[in-house]
Amino acid sequence: MSIHEYVAALGRVTATLHAAAASTDTALRELTAARAILTRLSPDGAGWYPAELDLAIAELTKAAELAAGARELVADYMMRL
Repeated sequence: MSIHEYVAALGRVTATLHAAAASTDTALRELTAARAILTRLSPDGAGWYPAELDLAIAELTKAAELAAGARELVADYMMRL
């Protein structure tokens, strides 16, 4: 593999990580909106609390941050090549 092919492969990795971060951001916005709707529909005092949704939101947030961080690390590495 030539250095040009190597850089091209890393470029594809960067693009994939960018898409992953964007997808998780979109899912996070949609899930947060859905949670807000469900919370408004829940009767007060019913004891219903969407803990699973909160956990999913936290995990999606972490996934988006990890994908964005990985993309930045790969891009920084590519700049040093």
